[in-house]
Amino acid sequence: MSITTAPAISPIATYLSSTPLTREDQSFYIQTALSGAILGDGNPMVMNYSNNAITIEQWQPGNQAQLWVFNNKGAISPITDPTMGITTSATSSQSAEGLSIETFTGASNQVWSFSNNQFIVDLGGSTGQLCLNVQGGGSAAGTSVITYAISKSTNEYWHPFPAQVIPANTWFYLQTNLQNSSGNTGIYVMTAMAESNGNNPLVAIQPYKEGAADQQWMMTPSGTVVNALYPNLALTSNSSDDEPISLQAIQSNYTNQQWCYVEGMLACGSAGNTWYLNVQDAILAPGQPLINYDFSKGTDNEGWTVIPYVPSGQWFTIQSAMEPFGNTAGLLTLAPSGTINLQLAVNAQEVPAGPGALAQLWRRTTDGNIVSATNPNLALAATTTNGNLTIAPLQKENPLQQWTWSNLQAESESKTNEVLCGMLENFSLKQVINGTSKLGQPLALSDAITTPGSGQVPQLFYVVPYGIPMSQSTTIQMAQEDLYLTLPPYVNPGTYVQITQLTSEPALSTWEYQHPGYIVSSAYPNMVLTATPDNSNYVFILGVYPRQPEPEAFQLWWISEEGCIVNRATGLVISNLGTPANTAVLLQRLSPLPGYQSWTCSTGTSLEIAIMQPSSAYPNYPQTDANGNTTAYGDICSKLGLPNGIREQYINLASPVDNYQSIMNIYYTSLLVNSNPLPPSLTLEDYAPVVKQLNEEMLAVSGVRRLFQQMTTLYLSLSQAQEMLLSELITGCALPNGLKTIVPPPPQKKKSWIGDLVEGLAYTALNIAGSVEGDPFLGKQVAAAAKFGLPVVANLMSTGFSVYQGAQQTTSYLSKYAAILNKAELNIYTYEMTVLELQQVLLNEFESLGSALGQLETFILANWGITEHVFNMSKAMGSRQSLFWPATLTGTDTRNMLAEYTISVLQTLMPANPGFTINANLHTNATSPVSPAGWQSDGSFVENNDDGTQNVYTNTVNKEIMDIIWGLGTVPLSFYKGLNGWALKTSYQGLLVQNSDTPPDGASIVVSIINYTGSTIYADLLLCCLLNSTANNNPTLCTSITYTISPYGTQQFAGGYFAHFSQIGGANFNMPYGLQSNDSGDNGITLSDDSSTVMGTQVYNSFQSSGNNRENLINTLPTYTFPGLTFYAPYFGTLKQTTNSQGVVFVTIEVYKE
Repeated sequence: MSITTAPAISPIATYLSSTPLTREDQSFYIQTALSGAILGDGNPMVMNYSNNAITIEQWQPGNQAQLWVFNNKGAISPITDPTMGITTSATSSQSAEGLSIETFTGASNQVWSFSNNQFIVDLGGSTGQLCLNVQGGGSAAGTSVITYAISKSTNEYWHPFPAQVIPANTWFYLQTNLQNSSGNTGIYVMTAMAESNGNNPLVAIQPYKEGAADQQWMMTPSGTVVNALYPNLALTSNSSDDEPISLQAIQSNYTNQQWCYVEGMLACGSAGNTWYLNVQDAILAPGQPLINYDFSKGTDNEGWTVIPYVPSGQWFTIQSAMEPFGNTAGLLTLAPSGTINLQLAVNAQEVPAGPGALAQLWRRTTDGNIVSATNPNLALAATTTNGNLTIAPLQKENPLQQWTWSNLQAESESKTNEVLCGMLENFSLKQVINGTSKLGQPLALSDAITTPGSGQVPQLFYVVPYGIPMSQSTTIQMAQEDLYLTLPPYVNPGTYVQITQLTSEPALSTWEYQHPGYIVSSAYPNMVLTATPDNSNYVFILGVYPRQPEPEAFQLWWISEEGCIVNRATGLVISNLGTPANTAVLLQRLSPLPGYQSWTCSTGTSLEIAIMQPSSAYPNYPQTDANGNTTAYGDICSKLGLPNGIREQYINLASPVDNYQSIMNIYYTSLLVNSNPLPPSLTLEDYAPVVKQLNEEMLAVSGVRRLFQQMTTLYLSLSQAQEMLLSELITGCALPNGLKTIVPPPPQKKKSWIGDLVEGLAYTALNIAGSVEGDPFLGKQVAAAAKFGLPVVANLMSTGFSVYQGAQQTTSYLSKYAAILNKAELNIYTYEMTVLELQQVLLNEFESLGSALGQLETFILANWGITEHVFNMSKAMGSRQSLFWPATLTGTDTRNMLAEYTISVLQTLMPANPGFTINANLHTNATSPVSPAGWQSDGSFVENNDDGTQNVYTNTVNKEIMDIIWGLGTVPLSFYKGLNGWALKTSYQGLLVQNSDTPPDGASIVVSIINYTGSTIYADLLLCCLLNSTANNNPTLCTSITYTISPYGTQQFAGGYFAHFSQIGGANFNMPYGLQSNDSGDNGITLSDDSSTVMGTQVYNSFQSSGNNRENLINTLPTYTFPGLTFYAPYFGTLKQTTNSQGVVFVTIEVYKE
């Protein structure tokens, strides 16, 4: 890959697109251009402030004297005191005046602009503009920085680079950029190892494993890097070359622990002695050690890519009950220091900085741990020393990290659901969290107050589900109608979202809610919901645009308690004002009666939410009284033959609870009719409340058991059916080496195959339930049964899958399967899995899910409040919260689930057959376009482009497999465009056509212009070999055409290569042509806004330099350069060029605005 940038553009232009210089929470080093490009030699000279002097000194990562911040008023301030600013005392343009640091007042001699890599101050009058300058052009340490007249000499150019590209206090994985000999990177990440150097764990690369604590890292504001498994140790370099990196106790201001991530490298050390994180010997292999090494920019073993941790699943806020539910109240919050306190909720109208709201999100596991959304490997813990709360690496069996949520005391009815509150008691200390501390003060534990009243309230907390589950596919349906937020099949930046009924393509109606508030299209993962202004009508419309490099409020959303989806920039909510289907969706102010503004999501989490609620214990019935006499409960248990009581049988899944209930009722009846004598000291009045309660309990326990028995039947049917189906699919895919065929990496796979099944189920199942809410015939159970068979499955499997996923984060309780599953996950990410191993993985996933469901059932039955609630859900019909399951529907459920599962397996197997490909003919300029576009009768697929051309797709898959794919409802758009999990290899048309008067019928180079600004940009093209509807007749002549690119929009055009046959002096020639500017040197691409030029560049290909020997190049594809590429302030940008394995060139021009 080659990257071309304009010489006049700041080297931080790419970074500025996500972190402007005016962000005051970001600090920068300012390198002089006398040291070359950024980190040109590994130890550059940077601007330094110490002893009241501004000089250049050798860079030292983490040195506070070398860090600067820029505010939006023009100040350049030392990080040690942002109220101060660089001040010049210059009185003329030719005087080499020194600089000082003074209190910033906004005076003209303190206000700086950054343009063309120069820091400029405008003093007006005869002095005019001056710029920061290294005095005399000297590059020695200690040389003064001054102001001087602009002369375009090297010593007045500067390269700021950020000190903290990795957001502080957020978790990430660090992937090496190394490739192995076959060119396959795998995904290898920095990992804390069990091996140690003395008492210090060593660090190496290992295959990436989602959620592994030993692979998750966090950088503090000071540059210290810690591991989730060893939070008290820091990544530590040595003071000599080629030494192992280890984890050591954190030391204050220790240079070997202060890291800086810059230019894709991780560096630390002292001035003139900087070391870089390096994979030893550049070997990509599990366990390869990491060392500190000299600067070697451009080598992959010192290049690293940050993979941010992305939260997923349903999370909850834990809200103090000191205020009524829904009012302003403190939320349990993880402070950056690791302490736990109460804080007000992050303002939903603001974009959270750093971890933002994640520090206020929690989830309780079935083992009693409360884990943090900042990192699920961290759990809420009590300390034995002072009874305070803290955060610690997750240890699921540590009683100091286990919590019960009981002593239910109050409930509050919100507008949409019932919210309960209770006490959070530590299992080890038998004390509860006390919310009496002031906001921001560390929380502590205290003895529970058992007497209801105001004194008890500070110990009560609500646990409230937070918005839409994160990073899980869901539909977004109107709460009162069978209508969904849906995209049309063809999407471009600015496409409006529609409200429609469900379509045959799930991905078009499926979305993901991603931190910090994006709602992302499943069909087009680079597109997010965006508040789009319609200036002509003074309204905002719901559209989709590419995700901006920096989180922008107009693309971020939060979910209100009523289910309203609120835009953070405008405060407006997504509304359906009687909008006809297939029309634009408006954003409106929140209505007092927001029925048409409320939305529901099909995520299958109602059961998960239920089991998170506080539970009430089973009523305490002793078997003997204070005098040692048998109680009514003790007598009943004796007659049942259960000396330890009936309750312990509830979680014994093999016990006959129904029989026990029958025996108890027969015995109680005998007492009522005097056929059995009452025991001494007992009356019938003693039995009545006990029998009533036990009947309720055993009825609920039996109901929950029947629910899970149905699930088990379905699970076994599904497991057996998928095993047979998998064998058929393997045969149908005609894999070249049968079961030994290597499965290629699933590039778009985000979860396991069982996760795909649950995700597909959430779409097909829950929306069936949602579509009949309000059905007038719901009272007829027989008629309704077919509609309510699937919601319960989705709830059970989604919740079971969450339990299954949680087990992977620590030592798994699924010990029987842990080793196999861990190996399978490693194989998936390192691309070593055969079809036979894949077959075993799928079987193991089903078996593991079965065990997880068993644990879930036991957890429910151990809690009376949850058992009762789940039993009531199993009787309810008519909503997504229903767990009603007619036994006759198990076969139907299996067939519905297998359809999605089949697609998921095919998406994995088909790429393993090299003969299965998609043939793409891009930007065809045929004189007779196919009409209408779309799926054709021969199985091909045609789509129209904005430039008047068409893309034509065909495939080489056998008919049997394609019949299955089309029969399961796959939309051709998804299959051919690689959406929704499809990823077959694509081959392209012939790129170079000889003896022709016209370019090939398809693109050889594709150029995309992305406008990341709020301005309309016009693209004026003057190019030869341009493919479009008007350039077919004279392809060797330059065609002039203009495209309009809307704010935050894109535009694409293409060109072709061909060899024109001609005769020169009696000799035959094939004269090669490609996309190019004219011979006069005019710009081939010019971008402008309404008043000024944005960017200009020529387009040059290597055919143009061949002179009279062009005929020798006709079998060689050209390479491209872009002479004179220039962006004009206030715009900046990049031009990136890649070439695929078949020679198609893809060029992306990104435009930003300061």
